[in-house]
Amino acid sequence: MFSTSSTVYTAKYQARALAAVVGDPSRHRFMVGTCSVREENVIEVIDFDEESNALSCVGSIQHPAEVVCVSPSPYDATLLVTCGATAEGCETRLWSCDVSGWGARPRYDDDDDDDDDHNIAPPQDGWAHRGESAGVGSLTPRTNLGNARTPCAVWCPKEHDRPRALATIDESSLFVWDVESGEHSRLEVARPTAAAWSPHAADEIAVAGVVDVRVFDARLKTPAKHVESPHDGACLDVDYNPNKPFCLATSGDDGCVKFWDTRADAPLKILSGGHSHWVTNVKYNRFHDQLLVSAGTDRLVNLWRVSSISSAPLLELGDTPADDDDDDDEPRGGATDDDDDDDDLDVPERPSTEATAADVCVRTFDLHDDSVYSLAWSACNAWAFTSLSYDGRVVLNHVPSPEKYKILL
Repeated sequence: MFSTSSTVYTAKYQARALAAVVGDPSRHRFMVGTCSVREENVIEVIDFDEESNALSCVGSIQHPAEVVCVSPSPYDATLLVTCGATAEGCETRLWSCDVSGWGARPRYDDDDDDDDDHNIAPPQDGWAHRGESAGVGSLTPRTNLGNARTPCAVWCPKEHDRPRALATIDESSLFVWDVESGEHSRLEVARPTAAAWSPHAADEIAVAGVVDVRVFDARLKTPAKHVESPHDGACLDVDYNPNKPFCLATSGDDGCVKFWDTRADAPLKILSGGHSHWVTNVKYNRFHDQLLVSAGTDRLVNLWRVSSISSAPLLELGDTPADDDDDDDEPRGGATDDDDDDDDLDVPERPSTEATAADVCVRTFDLHDDSVYSLAWSACNAWAFTSLSYDGRVVLNHVPSPEKYKILL
């Protein structure tokens, strides 16, 4: 019964930074960085327990400043990069956590068949287990990665086996770092807002800006590809299709999500009607590129199925998106091809043809009371994702079972 119900956790203070701990795929683990201007900020480490259907804080790490971004290493779960902001300025830094055996699971202190929930030995990784108080940790500073405000830091994907490579952006630049030595190269970018590292090319980094999207080859230090004016306003986020080279998704303050092949000028697809205000985040499912989530300042989180331009078609089990008994949210909005003669990008909420149903908003999650600024898919499996709103609320949702069947069958 828990596979389709939403789960909520509220951070200690306001927050805008959320990331999955990709370096520990054995569990649903996330980091939330708070951004209080008066209180001592922390990075809360939260786990999702499938048995109890609960999000809980298993560790709290003190952070010296307001957390602008947090980015755990996909290679080593004890390493993370943060940007901290104070009234005096900003600092982006590589840190190590003061714990060992991050991925250790609970150990049981007996060999009998009794309920082991009451026989858990003291944790060896420094983190609390279910039912225990969260421990307080600290960070050990490593490499200084600049003193500008960094809204985004992305590690080189694990597919490329470059554990020291990191990309960051500030108000006018893209930096590519060696996080151990601090050596870096700088590429000039006009007002960048987000960045994504290609899972297909080890030196390719896409940077979303207020006026365009530029794809850089870090070796050449020049933009290899360019998408001019991707949105009617600022482009706020960018993400790579995990299965198709050259393909990107972007979101903007025009309320749309758009898909691009960087070798072409026009978008492949436009999703509209799902958001009524800025779309702050868009994130592909890391395994199944038919699925992606978007979030915005209208407080909504949308799960989309975009089959027509994905790497694999879906098996259509019905003409309408599935509704689960435990959630009465209705699918909203839809997709259009850019070469459609009709300027109105909205489509009927309940598509009547199989072709149209291939691209649809599967479900709208209206569980936040404030603007949603971050999204993260779980590193543990392909079907759970979290969202974070400015008031510190973290919501974990699941891909509905009928959508899983369309992909897996």
